[in-house]
Amino acid sequence: MAASSATNFLTRDFRVREPLLVGILVVITIVFSALAHTYSQAYDRRRAALGVQWFERGNEELQNNRPEVAIEDFRTALFYDPQNWNFSMQLANALTVADHTDQALNYYLGLWQCNPSSGPVNLQLARLYARPLSSVGAARKNPLAYPCGLRCVRTARHGTSGLLPRPAERSGSLPPCCEPLLPGVLESSPHQSGSPG
Repeated sequence: MAASSATNFLTRDFRVREPLLVGILVVITIVFSALAHTYSQAYDRRRAALGVQWFERGNEELQNNRPEVAIEDFRTALFYDPQNWNFSMQLANALTVADHTDQALNYYLGLWQCNPSSGPVNLQLARLYARPLSSVGAARKNPLAYPCGLRCVRTARHGTSGLLPRPAERSGSLPPCCEPLLPGVLESSPHQSGSPG
């Protein structure tokens, strides 16, 4: 009888404590999850701030005509925020200014793959493809380079990867750097340089 009452007491005691223990474990889990989330957000904010800091430093170096230093600053900024479009674009610009044409071309092609209708990317690609073969190197010797250069010129000029220009951009001429790419190409298309509508 004594053993039976002791077992009943322990069972009753466990039934009372079980919800309390589960509640305590849930509260502990919520507190640790909130702490981890707060720390993660602080870490992400710090990374973003460091990326912006290095990006601004790279812009200053580029304005002071030190593209080699700017390249390292932009690469550091990309380390902190690898998906930032502006950081990649400025790195490609700095590589172009520093005459690292093959690397700049690779960055611009990567940006172009993300957004083929980007006017600034297509314009820079067209300018790179318009350079003499010796300055563009192995990337330009690709047999697809000439058609890609023409596509980039069309996209930079018309704002779309097709041949139909936007109405607001149908007039005007191509940038001087793109002229060597277009011997008779646009003249033979139904949408000539200055033709309205």
